[in-house]
Amino acid sequence: MQNVIERESTRVEGMAGFLDRHSGRVAVATAFLAHSLIAGSWASRIPAIKHSLDLSDGQLGVALFGMAAGTLVGGRAGGVVAGRFGARTVVRAGIPVFAATLVVAALAGDLAALTATMVVFGVVAAMVDVAMNAEAVVVERAAARPLMSGFHGMWSLGLLCGALVGVLAAAAGARPALQFAIVAAVVAAGSAPLLARLPRRAARARAATAPDAWSLPLVILGLIAFGSFLSEGAAADWSAVYIRDEAGATSAVAAAGFAGFSLGMVAARFAGDRAGAAVGPVRLVGVSATVALAGLALALAVPGAATGIVGFTLLGLGLGPVIPTVVSAAGNAGLGTLEGVVSRLFTIGYFGGVSGPAIIGFASSQVGLRAALLIPLCLVAGIVLASGRLSTGAGEPRSVGAGRAGVS
Repeated sequence: MQNVIERESTRVEGMAGFLDRHSGRVAVATAFLAHSLIAGSWASRIPAIKHSLDLSDGQLGVALFGMAAGTLVGGRAGGVVAGRFGARTVVRAGIPVFAATLVVAALAGDLAALTATMVVFGVVAAMVDVAMNAEAVVVERAAARPLMSGFHGMWSLGLLCGALVGVLAAAAGARPALQFAIVAAVVAAGSAPLLARLPRRAARARAATAPDAWSLPLVILGLIAFGSFLSEGAAADWSAVYIRDEAGATSAVAAAGFAGFSLGMVAARFAGDRAGAAVGPVRLVGVSATVALAGLALALAVPGAATGIVGFTLLGLGLGPVIPTVVSAAGNAGLGTLEGVVSRLFTIGYFGGVSGPAIIGFASSQVGLRAALLIPLCLVAGIVLASGRLSTGAGEPRSVGAGRAGVS
């Protein structure tokens, strides 16, 4: 019995020691996981919300447009608020608010209430996203080695877990309000002690060494983010449709295309930090984007269930490291305050994510889905070409003239 107690005591002390040594990493990883659990929970129950309010596809589109508009607003506001109060404060306060908004969405009684809630949902989601990425850059700088990809891997993992919880809740016949209330309570209460370990920065540490302003280097990084976000959105909304329509696959087989894409992104992001440390950000993005390009080209050139699943899986593997590497490069480039830089970067990127599925949908109605998917193919090719412009990442010294360090 005494040995059991001693072993348990040693285990607890070991866990406490790990948290003390890696408190910043654990806190930021928790923020990414909590954020995506909420987002995944919402996405998995959209059909149930639509049915409960008896909404048409067009009416649901109005509500989702409200969320998209809120995301764009929150992306810009997030930098301002985080710069004023600190990214740490925004994350700690924003996660519980985000969780509460999830519950309110399930309780909306009509389209107007749901749309208003979705606007708030989008604003809060984007503000927390900007702030937690800024905190991730701080932790990465302190560690002097790549960590960003792993943080984004936690987000991808949380999104899958949130969606799985939604599937299980739906199978059990649980109403969205009950599921959301449980998820919100668990996420808010469970994350609070770990989020308290987010790194503190004095106000002077947030002051800019360069003024906050749009600049060509930042816009180039933003356009890389735009291409990646749009391509990710295209895969999320259209991969299963493409495999079903072009290959005549069943719904289950078609869904495997997006599942492969999602799993590819998760695997690539968890491997991305080690790969980035080994080869550097330029080669990492160049090679991974080339893999993404080859995967999507395969799916489009050889329409079929097997080639579609393989192609979209390769697309996920290739796109996985892109956004984390771009955020790290922008945050280390000395282009303004950290919060301001991340906010501007995500503003451009979010526009790609918001507009991408609609652009693909409109183009497919004119020229067909296969031809419409040439749009993300071209954007991924652009990422391959632009990857050579990345030059600053975690653990790498800034070049002389910090204002140009992120893009050469």
